[in-house]
Amino acid sequence: MAARKSERQMNLTIVLLAARGYLTRHQIRRRVEGYAGLSDSAFERAFERDKDDLRRYGMEISTGQNAEWAADEIGYRILRSEFELPPVHLTAEEAAVVGLASRAWAAHDLAGSTANAVRKLSLDSEAGSADLPWDPVVTVPEHVFTPFMEAVNTRTRIRFDYRNSRGEVSRRVLEPWGLSQTKGSWYVTGRDVDRDGRRTFKLDRVIDTPRTTGAAGSFDLPPGLDLAAIWAELADQPARSAVLALRPGTEAVLRRRGIDTDHPRPDGLPEDWTLLEVPYSYEPGLIGELAAAADNVLVLAPADLRERVLERLTGVTR
Repeated sequence: MAARKSERQMNLTIVLLAARGYLTRHQIRRRVEGYAGLSDSAFERAFERDKDDLRRYGMEISTGQNAEWAADEIGYRILRSEFELPPVHLTAEEAAVVGLASRAWAAHDLAGSTANAVRKLSLDSEAGSADLPWDPVVTVPEHVFTPFMEAVNTRTRIRFDYRNSRGEVSRRVLEPWGLSQTKGSWYVTGRDVDRDGRRTFKLDRVIDTPRTTGAAGSFDLPPGLDLAAIWAELADQPARSAVLALRPGTEAVLRRRGIDTDHPRPDGLPEDWTLLEVPYSYEPGLIGELAAAADNVLVLAPADLRERVLERLTGVTR
């Protein structure tokens, strides 16, 4: 079975980094697992793409010649001095943020990478932890989030099906500029190709697996782009709030998003049930979440949200 692109590029990095001198294309082809079995033209295309990708990731691939080579034979290597980073020293607050990021990705395919980063950075970080006023929770499925993250990093267009706030579904093609987490939800901002304008999409409204389209590096960020200002506007958008009663020991995600409320406690509600106010901006997503919680949650307000949740539950039982 052929090696995946990421595995082949990792093998290429290891071979170039371990080389004591410059390696010819022929030597690289023999030593890197993933190039074996490719035709000459397929190897040349794969090698050129891999070199471009590694350089885009920030790895400097040096070219040169060994003394015994013919004058026209170019070799490649990665110099350790240009690859290794200096020691990283973190403050207690910075180390706490890294730890929070690791916990946020615990259920995703980045869990191994973040845990490994924490272990490595902790060797050079200051001991201790800081009390921070938030605890990030990533609820976007990895099959949705990862393609967007890769498209942002490689500046590649991405295609996806999107359901808007009215429940209408449309196919979108985006040149993504960046990702942001606001009010507990993830958003991607970029240029909508078909509408030729800036758009921001909420990732939990994406209803399929996004696919990149076209070549990496196919677009540039707009001059003077200020993503921080765009996301600040997004954070200022008003959101509705639902008042919920939660059965003890259940629905941890809703609890983390909720805040205390002075809403009157209904007669007959058990004393150990918790009343919380949970902000939301995308009603269909919250309805699905509450319906999935079934008898662990009571929707006390607003009334129209309670009715829609009941309609969803009634439709499931028919």
